[in-house]
Amino acid sequence: MVRKYYTLTFLDELFFTLPIWLIFGKQYLGISYLAMVLVFSMPRYFFAGLLQVPCGAWADRHGRKHAYLIGTALVFMWLCCYLLTKDLLLLALIAPGYAIGIAFRGGSLDAIMSSAAERDESTPFRHLASNRTTCFYLGRVVASATGGALYAWDERAPIAATLLASAVSFVIGLTIPNSTHVVNRANRQTLRSITRDATRALHERKGTWTFLSLYAATFVAAEIVWLSYQPLFTQRGVGFASLGIAFAVFSLLSAVGGQLGKQLMTRFDIIVIVRIVLVACGISAGLLALLPGAWVLIGTLPLQVSFGFLGPLGTTVLAARSPEAVRAAALSFEELIIGCALLIAGVVGALLLDHYSPLCLVGTGALVVVFTLSATLGESLRELADSRPPTKTPFS
Repeated sequence: MVRKYYTLTFLDELFFTLPIWLIFGKQYLGISYLAMVLVFSMPRYFFAGLLQVPCGAWADRHGRKHAYLIGTALVFMWLCCYLLTKDLLLLALIAPGYAIGIAFRGGSLDAIMSSAAERDESTPFRHLASNRTTCFYLGRVVASATGGALYAWDERAPIAATLLASAVSFVIGLTIPNSTHVVNRANRQTLRSITRDATRALHERKGTWTFLSLYAATFVAAEIVWLSYQPLFTQRGVGFASLGIAFAVFSLLSAVGGQLGKQLMTRFDIIVIVRIVLVACGISAGLLALLPGAWVLIGTLPLQVSFGFLGPLGTTVLAARSPEAVRAAALSFEELIIGCALLIAGVVGALLLDHYSPLCLVGTGALVVVFTLSATLGESLRELADSRPPTKTPFS
C-alpha cells in the first residue's frame, strides 16, 4: 500500500509548467513576475497554508482518503480553467478553490503514510518521509525534463499534461484506505477540538515552534536563491528545452538529498542539519554570482542537494511529536509554515526581478542565509539542538 502513496506523491508533483513558470507567466499570460506570484503562488502557498490546519482536522474526522480525493478534484477543476482561458481575473477568482484543493491534499497524504508506519513498525517513518521526498523530486524531474520541450511544442501542452496527471492521481486515490479506525475515534470531536488537541500536542513538546520558525527561515533563504535560476539562465541564452533538462537534473539532486537526509537524521541533531542546508545555500549564492557563462549551473549543486534534506526533516519531527488521532492536523502546521515562507520569498523575489538584475536576488538570498545562520548560534536553541527523531518508535 505504501507504494501507492509514493506513486501519488510522484503524480502530484507533475506540474509540467514548473521549469518555465516565471517565463510562462511573462510570455503566455503577459504579466509581471509579481502578478504571477500573487495569482498563482499566493493561493498555493498562503491561502492553502491558512486552510491547511482546518482541512487537516477535517481529514482526521471524516477520513484522509476523502480529503485527498476532494483536494485532487478541486486541483483538477482549476487546471481545466487554466487550460481553457488566459483571463487573469477569472483565474484569480477561482484560485481559492485551488488553494482548498492543495490544503486538503497535502496533510491528508502525510497522515495516511504516518498511519501506515504505525501499523507496520518494520518501516521507520523517517524512511517513509525520505522516500516520499525522493518521489516528490522525481516527479519534478519528469515534469522539468519534459515541460520545457512541451512548451516549445505548444504553449498549452504543459497544462494539458498536468491535467492528465491529476486525473490519474484521482483514480489511484479511489483505491487507498480511508483510515476508518481514526475516523471512529475522531468523529466524537469537533474540528475545533481536533485542531486544539493537535496544537496542544505540539506545544507540549519543547522546541517545536522554535524549530518551525527556523525551518521557515531556511525555506525563505533557499527559495529566494532558487527563484533566481530561471531568469538568470535565460538571461544567458538557455532555451526552454535546455532549461527543462537543467531543472530535471536539479530535482534529481534534491531526490538524492532526500535519501541522504534520512541518514543525517540518525547521526546529527536538528540544528546541525539546518546549518548544513544554510551553508550550502550560501555557497550556491556565491557561486551563482561569481561563475561566468554556462558554468553558473555548477553553482546550483550545493543548494539542490541540501534542499532535499528539508522535506523528511520537518515531516519526521512533527510526526514524532503528535498523536496519531490528530496527525493530519498536526502535520498541517508544517504546510502552513512552509506556505507562508515560500510566499514571502516569492513576493520579495518577484519585486526584485521586476526591477533589478537576478544577481540582486542572489545577494538578498545570501543575506537571509547569514541572518538565519546567526540565529542558530543562540542559547535559546540549546534544548532543540540535542533533539532527534525518536529511535524506538515507528517514527524512528
